[in-house]
Amino acid sequence: MGADVNHPAPGDRLRPSFCSVIASMDSRACRYSASLRAQGPRVEIISDLEAMTVELFKVLLPMAHLIPI
Repeated sequence: MGADVNHPAPGDRLRPSFCSVIASMDSRACRYSASLRAQGPRVEIISDLEAMTVELFKVLLPMAHLIPI
């Protein structure tokens, strides 16, 4: 899994920051799924990280033939 936050240009306090979490969906790290969100301007911490992670697990579990949580 990996995560990143991208911000608008310096000085721009009106546009949102965008965050993403990406996860490998197979043992060879060839298949990926991502979860994306907009959040408040200049917010460095991903405020919805838990929900984004759960979203990715809901994609992974059926692919791995596991029972969803």
